[in-house]
Amino acid sequence: MGGTKKGVVRALREALRRAGSRLSPVAERYYRSTAPYRLSSADRAVALGLTTFFFLLYLYTCSHSPNMAGDSPELVAGSYSLGVVHPPGYPLYTLIGFLFSRLPFGNIAFRVNLTSVIYHTLALLLFYVCTLKITGSRVTASIACAALGFSPLFWFYSLMAEVFPLNDLFIVVILYTAIRSRERWQEGDISGSFRRLLLLSFLLGLSLCNHQTIIFLFPAALLIALQPLLHNLRKVRFAALFTTAFLLGLLPYVYLPLSASRGPYVNFGDPSTLKDFLNVVTRRYYGTARLWKGVSAEHRLDLILDCLKSIGSQARAFGMALGGIGAFRMARRRMGDFLPLIVAFIGGFVVFPALANVKLLGSFHISTIERFYLLPGILFFFFIGEGIEAIRQGVRGFLSKTPFRADVLRVVNWTLALLLSLPFILPATKTVTEVSLRYDVIGEAYIDDLLASVEEGSLIFVEGDVPTQLMEYYETCLPSRKRIYVVIYPFIFNTWYAKTLHKWYPDLNFPELSELPIHRGMSMDEMRLIYVQYIVASNPQVTSFHTLTRPAYLDEHFEMVPWGMTFRLFPKGTEPELGGYLARQLEFWQRFRSRGMDLSYYSYNRREYDIIPFFSQFPGELADYLAERGLRQQALRFLLIAYSIAPDPDYLRRIAEIYREDGNLREFLNFYALTIGLEKYDNQVIAEELLTLERALEGYGEE
Repeated sequence: MGGTKKGVVRALREALRRAGSRLSPVAERYYRSTAPYRLSSADRAVALGLTTFFFLLYLYTCSHSPNMAGDSPELVAGSYSLGVVHPPGYPLYTLIGFLFSRLPFGNIAFRVNLTSVIYHTLALLLFYVCTLKITGSRVTASIACAALGFSPLFWFYSLMAEVFPLNDLFIVVILYTAIRSRERWQEGDISGSFRRLLLLSFLLGLSLCNHQTIIFLFPAALLIALQPLLHNLRKVRFAALFTTAFLLGLLPYVYLPLSASRGPYVNFGDPSTLKDFLNVVTRRYYGTARLWKGVSAEHRLDLILDCLKSIGSQARAFGMALGGIGAFRMARRRMGDFLPLIVAFIGGFVVFPALANVKLLGSFHISTIERFYLLPGILFFFFIGEGIEAIRQGVRGFLSKTPFRADVLRVVNWTLALLLSLPFILPATKTVTEVSLRYDVIGEAYIDDLLASVEEGSLIFVEGDVPTQLMEYYETCLPSRKRIYVVIYPFIFNTWYAKTLHKWYPDLNFPELSELPIHRGMSMDEMRLIYVQYIVASNPQVTSFHTLTRPAYLDEHFEMVPWGMTFRLFPKGTEPELGGYLARQLEFWQRFRSRGMDLSYYSYNRREYDIIPFFSQFPGELADYLAERGLRQQALRFLLIAYSIAPDPDYLRRIAEIYREDGNLREFLNFYALTIGLEKYDNQVIAEELLTLERALEGYGEE
């Protein structure tokens, strides 16, 4: 047995030696293009100045509340409560977020949002250093760093709790560590290179504890440190140490079963057993090799083109041109840097979108997918940096052949640097209005409005990412407010979620899934109906039951009455007393209108672009409810409120239809005409239309 083991080790050592011997000459030629660069005190001073500026900028525009973008509310809730967020669990982010959530200033959301400010500030610092080592120019690295720092997507995700800023920090930390290992090798410091290789291995494992798409960067890191890696891999001891360092980096995953065993409120998948742990880590709930379980794209090129569009919107046309020039120049001048970067870029730009293969059905999906484009975007900005240096070197070479004095050439060079930076800096005044979250409180406002819709002791059936995550934030971070019960529709038939409900709401009667008369042949709607009927019948102590939508499968069994930002469930054939009901709803929606919600403020890739029209459906549904009962003037009031929230021409058509049914043909024609030619939302147009509607409504009341 011992002889067999020694034979295996000997064979492995020989295989590694042969592989290293064959590839070492290739690596040596490959390394000749990448001379080491030592940072000077001036380099460090510029790095400090740049990062201080962007830290203050991001801090000023940072969100102070749970934001609707990405998974921000869930991550705040999971960090604060030391819970388990959606797969793969993000243990490293949660642990760091927990520490920040205990800071002695700001509210809980701001403290965790602050992590993104710091992650992206540090990412810019190391991006500057890496670009400096690649281009050898402090000015060029500064321009490229500013271009990345001011890019809309990078800036936007610096302002809220999200896992992607930490992923972006890992991108540059890993590249920097690989470059330092290579430089130490080139300088003859073999032991220093060896230590950095072990650190690199640890960082690769640790980065997987945050976001698994970082794996697309692994080939780049290994290619950058190829020569010292090949030299050391000939030794079995190094291979063992390298593997051990990688496994040590994965240790934060131990947090998941430990946290799940406590039964926190945020406990996605309950990874307290080995099977459930593997399901969470491998993202089985979403489909391991896919982004999420949804409609597939019509063609796998669709997301690649969408990624290209996103990078183009970040770099703009000038940056795209510089990136192309830079990639060409780097391929000719520094193959040792170009090959790793282009391999990683192809992974994030081509391989990931092809694997994700989901159809983008609206702003919600667009905002979900665009965060994944940060990885190829950051790598592309390295090429932009090389492109900037190519332009500067080209102009400098041309001017060197002219008779101008040195001081004149210096002025020309600085002027050129300014001109190259302006296309990235000037749009920042517009970008700040698009991305700033300093005064954005729509997430917290939605929680307030939802709570105002229901009474103490009510139960709400919740679905949809944004409402679900905001209610997770409410339940964990704001426990001193109104006590309500929250049941998340999509999770109700998961055993792990049933356990969560039993623990957190012990005073309610929840069914054991085996007790329900459901079977595999049933549709999900039929199963949900049985579940809702059980909950309503078994919990008479609950003040009222509410949903956020009007599912058709409940129509035959319940009256679903618009109730603030919810639909309240009544037994079939019963409904509220109209006088008091109407007064409460009018008071609620007049208060809601005073928030001044403006749909035109948000771009197509913001989730608010979908959520605000979702808000408007409630007064719209209330208008229909009142119109069916002959209360036409009151219905007109609520249609006006719905239109003021989201200026959908359909509300105008419905107002016109009420006039037509009342025989008021003049007003019918007026309002119908408003819907014609309304091709895009314009604040001035909307203001004028609302004024017309208000006046017409007053006139209608007098008639």
